[in-house]
Amino acid sequence: MKLTRIPPTTRIAGPCSPLLYKGREDRPAILLIHGFTGGPHDMHYLAQGIADQGFTVSVPRLPGHGTNGDDFIQSSAKQWLRHSIDSYLDLRRTNETVLVGGLSMGGVLALLLAAQFPVEGLMLFAPALVVSNPLIGLSKLIGSMIPRTRHVPRVDEEAEPELQEIQRQYGSFTWIRQGGELYRLQRMCRKSLGHITADTMMVLSQQDITVPLRSGEIIKRRINAKQLDYKIYTQSGHVITNGIEKEKALADTLEWLSKRV
Repeated sequence: MKLTRIPPTTRIAGPCSPLLYKGREDRPAILLIHGFTGGPHDMHYLAQGIADQGFTVSVPRLPGHGTNGDDFIQSSAKQWLRHSIDSYLDLRRTNETVLVGGLSMGGVLALLLAAQFPVEGLMLFAPALVVSNPLIGLSKLIGSMIPRTRHVPRVDEEAEPELQEIQRQYGSFTWIRQGGELYRLQRMCRKSLGHITADTMMVLSQQDITVPLRSGEIIKRRINAKQLDYKIYTQSGHVITNGIEKEKALADTLEWLSKRV
């Protein structure tokens, strides 16, 4: 077994640290899973707002995320899914009822959990069952030869310095090999959709250039949820939980949750 070549200076950036809010015993627990190249910071506003209503909320940090690019390129679909499963099981140990939410790739992981475990409800934000990049299906093949390609990152100059560094680390490359790992999760998820019966809230955006509305339509058509609340926003970008309509996303989530307590 080879040791992975992760830089010895690797550390978790503060904004990307896992989040855990302990709530009231009479309320369900909520697991929120962030997306591809993202981190718990993308779920912080939503998690805090839900926790303020007395829910226990956990936002894990997926392997390879929130540290640096050399760490990320060695992470895999298997690791991301296993960590999501363990995070769900940790909540189930102390909470009888657990609901799961996810953003982008986190939405795919949430769907996979709901197909395997008795998840009481699903909250999906821009679930990346389908992405706009038509080449993702070739990323496993290409990624074996060209793991990543460099480009100029977009950095939020108003963000705190640690978050700017994370944006540079993950935004400086197109992650071809890791795109292939996401594609593995997408394929697994498509095969599992028919097993999902949990009540579901799903939000996509017309302005999202990463996940098209077609992703939501496929999920809507194939899952067997008794109740599906499907919303399409008009202003949000891809990170719906931390973007221009984050207040709306929180309000809609709290309204949906209020019917399940």
